Amino acid sequence: VRWEARAAGDVKASLALSGANVIVGDYAGRVTAFRRSDGSVVWRRTSPGETLRGAGRFYGGPAVAYGRVYIRHVNGRGIALDEHTGEVPSGRGVAWVRVLGDFVYASPAVADRLVYVGSYDARFYALDAVTGRVRWSFDAGERVSGSASVVGDVVYLSTLGKVPADGRTFGLDARTGRRVLTFPDGRYSPAVGVEGLVVMTGIRTLYGLVPR
Repeated sequence: VRWEARAAGDVKASLALSGANVIVGDYAGRVTAFRRSDGSVVWRRTSPGETLRGAGRFYGGPAVAYGRVYIRHVNGRGIALDEHTGEVPSGRGVAWVRVLGDFVYASPAVADRLVYVGSYDARFYALDAVTGRVRWSFDAGERVSGSASVVGDVVYLSTLGKVPADGRTFGLDARTGRRVLTFPDGRYSPAVGVEGLVVMTGIRTLYGLVPR
């Protein structure tokens, strides 16, 4: 063991690598950057009070892109922090806060200046990475619990049906949100691209699909 470090609360999701640091959110409502060489705390940010209904809990892991850390709160809030300091130049502590309609458990996906995340309000959102503004949203018909994935110009998401057999996987045009695929299986994490295939995850079955 090279080092060990303690988060402020239980860690429920994956870490994100950010240069010389690793970044994690925890169930105490803190986002922390640890120096990966020795585990020391580089910065730690607490969810900003009433803006996020108190410190709350981070269930999904962070995504790092464009100099920011994007992470979603279980109370439906999402924040963007400065990657290197946990602050933003204005000193407000967060670059933006976006209120979604219900719980958010998944880690965000980021591509082409958009941040993709689903919510328990049965909608899937594409947020502007710079401003947090909703660029488009999609009515998934059921809760979205797992993380999305972007393969080429399509973003994939799965729905958490009340009955497992009701789960679906959707493929949406990543820029516009137009539905380009509906697949009759899915529940959590939807798909990855592997050497010319889209490998889709159902409840118990994997599917290798050839993109058209």
